[in-house]
Amino acid sequence: MKLPAVLFINSLVDQGVLDWQQKLTYNSATDYQGGSGILQFSVKDGDEFTLRTLTTLAITTSDNIAYNMLRNFVGKGSVASYMQSLGGQTVFPGGQNLSTARDMAIYIQAALNSANTSANGRRLLDDMANGIYNEGIPLQIPAGVTVAHKEGFVWGSPGDAGVVFGSRPFIITVLSQNVPDPDQGFANVATITRMIYDYQENLAGK
Repeated sequence: MKLPAVLFINSLVDQGVLDWQQKLTYNSATDYQGGSGILQFSVKDGDEFTLRTLTTLAITTSDNIAYNMLRNFVGKGSVASYMQSLGGQTVFPGGQNLSTARDMAIYIQAALNSANTSANGRRLLDDMANGIYNEGIPLQIPAGVTVAHKEGFVWGSPGDAGVVFGSRPFIITVLSQNVPDPDQGFANVATITRMIYDYQENLAGK
């Protein structure tokens, strides 16, 4: 859910509705969440962060607190409406942070479209290509090939969505469920991605 939320905020900045230097104030009662991210180790009530900082952390470190602050600021309903406007069909079902491979591919395409028209979109792709989690899609892709992606993990459900900029760039989304070993789950994502990469490279050589 972090990727479409950041896409939404990017669009609002592009429209002049928001400014990257606008600051949000941390409130532990509504914003705290453990798990992914670095803010949980140092943030205190009253700390302020710019929209730019929070969107960067939400993508590069998958920071849960950064995402919560952004979502609470723009409103979950507004994020949901934006996702639906892009073509998303499984949007916060039952209030849960769940999606489908189809919908995630749509959000990746939206990020690519934004990068073609906006400096903010290009910055987002750069963040996606320089995240700290690379156990999935990029793992078996040769060095030097850019991969812009966003991993996600809820216990038992490792997944990844992104674009591999090989000779024949392609979007890939691999989601899983009820996987007892997350390392194996992400390894499976990497294996599937490499199969597709090799296929595309073979086509490029013909």
